[in-house]
Amino acid sequence: MTRFYSLFALLGILSAQQTPPAGDTTPAARPLGKWVMSYLHDDNRSTLTLTDLKFPSTERGIASGYITRMAFDPLQGSHVEKEYPVVMVTSNGGKVWTPVEIKELPTSMFFLDDTVGWFVSDKGIWFTAESGRAWRRISQQKNLLRVYFLTRSHGFAVGGQKRVLESVDGGVTWAPVPAAAQPQTKPDWTTYSAIAFDDSNTLGMITGFSIPVHPAPPTPVDSPADSADKKPPPQVPHELIFLGTSDSGKMWDVQTASLFGEITHLTLSSLGYGLGLFEFRDDFPWPSEVHLIHLKTGKSERVFREHDRAITDVLCVPGGECYIAGIEPLGTSRSSPIPGKVKILRSSDFEHWEEIPVDYRAVAHRVWLASPGGSEVWAAADTGMILKLKSD
Repeated sequence: MTRFYSLFALLGILSAQQTPPAGDTTPAARPLGKWVMSYLHDDNRSTLTLTDLKFPSTERGIASGYITRMAFDPLQGSHVEKEYPVVMVTSNGGKVWTPVEIKELPTSMFFLDDTVGWFVSDKGIWFTAESGRAWRRISQQKNLLRVYFLTRSHGFAVGGQKRVLESVDGGVTWAPVPAAAQPQTKPDWTTYSAIAFDDSNTLGMITGFSIPVHPAPPTPVDSPADSADKKPPPQVPHELIFLGTSDSGKMWDVQTASLFGEITHLTLSSLGYGLGLFEFRDDFPWPSEVHLIHLKTGKSERVFREHDRAITDVLCVPGGECYIAGIEPLGTSRSSPIPGKVKILRSSDFEHWEEIPVDYRAVAHRVWLASPGGSEVWAAADTGMILKLKSD
């Protein structure tokens, strides 16, 4: 993994003004606290599936997803399940959450402040200047997964088909970032999946992966007993791509490496460190790994890996603490349709991870973290639950 984080050394991010990584200056420990339920979708006529969570300020929060309920289909002449995209919004710190129907399902969201935000859907990019209570589509760009804006006008988008785009007019028009095309990988196999900047919006990283798509091998003629003993082929390394900038995206440096897993989430801090989340398939010994990025030295190290903790998001907050969230998988399959218990851990030295008690009702397949800064941290489960970390 050293090759991944050496990218920062190559970019010349060895600034004497940077604070050493959190492991070198451990902040004073504070009470563990507990995760309490702020919102629980409790309606036997429908289900709520969440896809992302943002908290741009202590008062305003936005969760995206869709509500599934039965509706009459005149073509079939019967009732069928239908999905209605929504965002859940709060303007009073989570005391009340209000559903707002929208026209397309968000894949992910980004908020610049508690008023201005964007979401990405399968069909384009949507914009709000009303804290998520009203949205309009501003672009029909396809195959995108995430956007990240440094200012209201300047932003980046990443996604499938080897796409990294830049906008200087708030997301209305986009131009390709030339550095994204440098890796010698096929567009059909290549996805840029994560983007993050530090608190100053100066230091940034985009990660991607290229996985060749091979046709399935012919099915052998075996006896039932032989077939039952067969296992899926082991996961093999594939090409990972890393784009890094130290000047707010004016210039990007590119590296590739042959590694296992996919980097699905990044969080960077101007304190001189960050976390990268690797997720693996069911046939890998571990569901996920969390790696610490030392921005001053260009080194990396694995700081969390457990067989019974499938991490799905990472978050570092100002002040030196980092959180990782996920689930306790049921059995050996991490793709089980049955949700697992939500597990959230915190560390300030990356050697000792404290597991914070979570409301017993909280189960999920995936969990997202969000924070407006400071000690206030929120989590959302895809099963329609929103949690807040409450101090003891």
